[in-house]
Amino acid sequence: MLASSTFVTTENALRYKQALAKHFAHKITVHETASDATFHFDAGTGRAAVGTDGLLLEAHAPKAADLETIQSVLESHLKRFAFREPFDRLDWQGCALPAVPITAARS
Repeated sequence: MLASSTFVTTENALRYKQALAKHFAHKITVHETASDATFHFDAGTGRAAVGTDGLLLEAHAPKAADLETIQSVLESHLKRFAFREPFDRLDWQGCALPAVPITAARS
């Protein structure tokens, strides 16, 4: 399993997490808690987690092409919802993980 993450410094992390969850829930399965949301795409999973200084985005997929797709989807949607903030391209950092998929929201 491949994984990557990026962190966006913002005072509106909760708002953006909620907007992403609400938007994606119209098309895919979403598990949401007060502090994070997990998105179950066909290609893998994504996650948005609210931190004290911003929003953590994670992507998980079995193949590199799928990982890039999930990163692109998360990034483009965040930019759409956060259009008032000056985001450039996000700096995704990757790592390899054991082949254990995300199956439920974290508590």
